[in-house]
Amino acid sequence: MNQPRPPAFEQVRSFLGGYVADCDSLDEVRVHLASLAEINRETVRREAVAIEALLADPPPPGGLARLVALDGNWVLDDETSDAAAAAWLSDLASLIRGVLDRSCARPHPIRSSLNGPDMHEFNTLK
Repeated sequence: MNQPRPPAFEQVRSFLGGYVADCDSLDEVRVHLASLAEINRETVRREAVAIEALLADPPPPGGLARLVALDGNWVLDDETSDAAAAAWLSDLASLIRGVLDRSCARPHPIRSSLNGPDMHEFNTLK
């Protein structure tokens, strides 16, 4: 049964804590998300949508800065600045969209193998 999505702030908090906080670089975040996108693109897409929704309707002053610093475990040049946190989150949403674009352009390994030479042998057994 489909349950309503939590508020964008909570979605982003959960995403940062689960996928970003333990990463040492945005390249590492990209690798994790690319792996996840191979399994479930929709989950990855929802993370970008939540970030974009949060930026469109930000929390009270200090909220974005605390979110990035505490839940994301990310140190910004100005870690008390919501503007810096918003820019970083915007870049993160762009990174996610880029991962989705690249994963869409690559053939899926399982789907590709269904058209391979072994599949021809399988089809002739029917």
